Amino acid sequence: MNEHPSRAKILRNDLPEPDAVRLLVDEGQVDVAVLVSAGQVQGTLDRELLQSADGTVTTTWSTRIDGVREGNAGLADVQTDEAELLRDLAAVAVALADELAGSTGDGGA
Repeated sequence: MNEHPSRAKILRNDLPEPDAVRLLVDEGQVDVAVLVSAGQVQGTLDRELLQSADGTVTTTWSTRIDGVREGNAGLADVQTDEAELLRDLAAVAVALADELAGSTGDGGA
């Protein structure tokens, strides 16, 4: 088995401060914290700020790969005969898992 170094390119964004108007009007704010790409595959780590009726702001994190959000449609079946595409998908998934673990303080395993 050959070992492949990570092919993922990672761009970390400076996150803006919470926007009181967006939180009040939209009851939330979503910002892309990290963009990861490898070949044909792209994913993001998003920071979501949500404001409850009592004014409490909570922060949650979520990931997307190629525009498919977990919990919404889930990851679609991946059917391909392209080994490179699968390697790119794996590289993006691993990089996003590492970024998510770092953002949530969950060291992960």
